[in-house]
Amino acid sequence: MERIIENPMVKDRVEFIQTVEESEGRLTWIRIRLAAKGGSEMHFHEGFSETFIARKGCLGLYLGNEPIIMAEGESFTVPPLALHRFFNPQEHPIEFDVKIEPGSRSFEEFLQIMYGLAREGKTTQKGIPKHPLAIGAIGQLGETLPPKGSFLHLASPLLRRLGRMAERTGYLDQLRAQYVAY
Repeated sequence: MERIIENPMVKDRVEFIQTVEESEGRLTWIRIRLAAKGGSEMHFHEGFSETFIARKGCLGLYLGNEPIIMAEGESFTVPPLALHRFFNPQEHPIEFDVKIEPGSRSFEEFLQIMYGLAREGKTTQKGIPKHPLAIGAIGQLGETLPPKGSFLHLASPLLRRLGRMAERTGYLDQLRAQYVAY
């Protein structure tokens, strides 16, 4: 069964190959179709590593300030706590896999909610939710942290407060019910 979500704002597509539940907690495996010149912002994860595998086209990574360009078939593992971002250095969409170990149900929900909000026009052009409680809710789920010293890092106490409020008021549960399908 295909499990695909699309984000019309940033023109990306994510396919869930294997969920944390299906792998008995071992991994979350997703396939990403990344738009030309698309990519993520610098971030890190405390609780899991990410193995990136280039499938169609070259995939770019920054590990800290070090650029890495992977050709089709090449892979690279980013360990927990390592500051990184991925990007498409090409003028056409690319495809790559990401294996998250151990698997993360929160990250799976984060993606489904973010892409669902984007599909419904409830995010900015950069994919940031417009509703403050939605920002807090996805911050609770994503297990994705901004670089220390960045604006988002400095705003983290406020974002955590919004996340707790989203949880306490049931807003996070509403988002899960509306957007989380698998």
